[in-house]
Amino acid sequence: MSFDLFVFEPARAVTAAEAAALHAGPREGLVAGARIDAFYEALVKVYPQLDDDEEASPFAATLDRLPGAVVMPIVFSRADEVHAAVERLAAQHGLHVFDPQSGKLFAPGAVPRATPPKKLSSREGVTRFCALVTPALAELGFVPVKRKKDRWRRGGEGGRSVELALNLATRDARPDIALVDEDVLRPYLAAVGPKELAPLMGLQHLYFGGLIAGRPWDAAYEGSFAYELCHEECVDASARTFLAEVELFALPLGNVALGDFFGGGPAGTSRKNWGPSQEKVPGPAGRFWRWDRGLVYVTAAFAVARPSERAAIFADARARFAQWRAKQLHAATPTLGAELDALERALA
Repeated sequence: MSFDLFVFEPARAVTAAEAAALHAGPREGLVAGARIDAFYEALVKVYPQLDDDEEASPFAATLDRLPGAVVMPIVFSRADEVHAAVERLAAQHGLHVFDPQSGKLFAPGAVPRATPPKKLSSREGVTRFCALVTPALAELGFVPVKRKKDRWRRGGEGGRSVELALNLATRDARPDIALVDEDVLRPYLAAVGPKELAPLMGLQHLYFGGLIAGRPWDAAYEGSFAYELCHEECVDASARTFLAEVELFALPLGNVALGDFFGGGPAGTSRKNWGPSQEKVPGPAGRFWRWDRGLVYVTAAFAVARPSERAAIFADARARFAQWRAKQLHAATPTLGAELDALERALA
């Protein structure tokens, strides 16, 4: 599939319906001459044919150059940009442009559409976003986490801290959060390996679930926590919003005791329509991107907070693992049972 445009010079004035018929064929009544040739040469200087430069070309296939017309299939990600440029070039050469998607006809004398902002490539958007947020995060007290790109830690009280990571997609970024308590992290790392970090949770999930200390859910923030990286302007705005929301919603988590947080303590006020039925996996382990790591980490947090209940805590964790395995969930990794055993030994 592609976004198609039909540029042509008719022998007489035509309507949009007649332009549609010419686009569909047969293409009788077109003028093959200098105007369409000059348009084509100007077009490929700006946007090369796919066969000439696959990286730079916005076309989904080779342009179809006909007597009196050019048919161009454009990739959707660059359709707005190329459409505006084609109308400008067509106006300069006295040609018509038909858009078969909308059925609209651009005729000589009409005002070409405004040039849209240049879209950034995925790499350009991510690079610009990271360049903007990195120094600002440092001012908020976040320092880079060793051996992990785009992950920072900010210390809190009593050996607690919050880690922030960028969940980078093709066209947007989202913040992920890890809550860290050194007394919990040590046995956790002993169980899962020294190169693993504290597991991540989505900041959006934590906020919508009413789990941010002192920040009850507010409908005004419905749908946020996703930051677009498509154009320079939106990247700049996204960086500002991202940093503001990190300050509002991530910083308070550095002082939350993990045993209280995962055990349903006074972390915040729950969202009214949020409960166990919204959890993909019921219970606190379902809040993590990796449920297996989440189960080990939550078990460690409970065991550190309530040492007299450790036997029951580990029995519950192993029962949850058995349930996941029976349901053939991805969370039931082959190493999870051994990691729970290692955790129990580390806490003995």
